[in-house]
Amino acid sequence: ASLSFLLQDEVFHLKQTQLYCDGKWHDWDPLITTLPGLYVAFVATWKALAALGLRASCSLATARAFGAACWVVSVGALDAALAARDDALAPRGKAKRRSTLLRRIDAITLAMYPVHFFFGFLYYTDVLALATAVLVVALALRGEHTSAAAMGVVSIFVRQTNVVWVALAGAL
Repeated sequence: ASLSFLLQDEVFHLKQTQLYCDGKWHDWDPLITTLPGLYVAFVATWKALAALGLRASCSLATARAFGAACWVVSVGALDAALAARDDALAPRGKAKRRSTLLRRIDAITLAMYPVHFFFGFLYYTDVLALATAVLVVALALRGEHTSAAAMGVVSIFVRQTNVVWVALAGAL
């Protein structure tokens, strides 16, 4: 990949990911200020694809495709959180739930907010960080606190500032 086509911090993120793809787990760029969750998730996905016989390079195009896949996951996470919210707010047996279609339209609408949608086409931590943070909230609203805590660790590993969202989810 030509560095002239990398946007924002993709220069740092792609170089670090390529080190991990090469098995250099102890090399770290000191200019990177986030934890390595994005890179570990990418390499795990990359290796899973290889195990299934699908060849993918450790390239900018593959990294951006991974970012787009994370955006799709974020839509599912938003849908799960909205469903959990509806269940938590509905009085037992008395309220009519919104239709699944309307809830999913809401999830897609939220995922298309400009900043989130834009980062869905880049290799950056924002999209995966939001998806994991929203999953923490969804799991907490469902009362699945052990799963929420485990996802909270993953979420913080992707972006350390998610500790705020994990703490708020812990209050649910």
